[in-house]
Amino acid sequence: MKINEFFKTNSKTKLQNFINYKDIFIVLSLWYLIYYVTKIIINFQITKYSPNFEAIIDYSLFTSGRFIFIALTIFYFVSIYNLNIKDFKLNFDFNLKFSIQVFFIIVFLTTIVIVLINMPLSLNDFSSKDYNPLYKIESPAVFINSLFPYILFFSANIIIVLAEIFVLENILKNYLSKFLGEKIAIFLSAICYPLLINISSLLLIIQYILLAFIYFILIKKNKNIFYAVFIGASFYTLMILYIYGWNISYII
Repeated sequence: MKINEFFKTNSKTKLQNFINYKDIFIVLSLWYLIYYVTKIIINFQITKYSPNFEAIIDYSLFTSGRFIFIALTIFYFVSIYNLNIKDFKLNFDFNLKFSIQVFFIIVFLTTIVIVLINMPLSLNDFSSKDYNPLYKIESPAVFINSLFPYILFFSANIIIVLAEIFVLENILKNYLSKFLGEKIAIFLSAICYPLLINISSLLLIIQYILLAFIYFILIKKNKNIFYAVFIGASFYTLMILYIYGWNISYII
């Protein structure tokens, strides 16, 4: 897709015709309410004598919070504005050719992370408070053992990323496009992504802004949020399994 095509403004979506500042306030209030309530619950440390089990519970609570958010938000817009699922670009009719392309992108990203990050650091016994993956790929057997957890995390991360992209695409970008045009709306929405998920690290801020632009490109090309969700879910999964482990504090 050419850059000028990416920024070309199309006709307004059905949701864009309805959404107003009250909706923005309600949705963002619900987002941060669920986010901080989840954080408070997580900080109770119910299973402090079993760190791994505690981390799994914390991650499950966080994922549940995102699921509650996306369910309540869709219900809110559907009940008030008489919209349907496809109006949110939640299209379950997948393009086979592009689905295969996304699959190979995920395989490529996984290979890069393992070969260029996980394996060199693991084989050299690299010690760091940041690098603490759940799996250190020191042999093919370890990688094979990590595939089932990969599928589980990927499935859960779909819910997490779906909520994030839903806010970026359907809420922020749609609303800002009404007043500022699509170019500026995309740029400002991408800038807001790190703020939305409470990231303070400069390196991660840059990564997530770039990731937001990738989301918008995929959505623009296919009119379907799910392809962007799959890329985002693989990104989170790779960080948990092969780079940061449970140290991704902005998630749990």
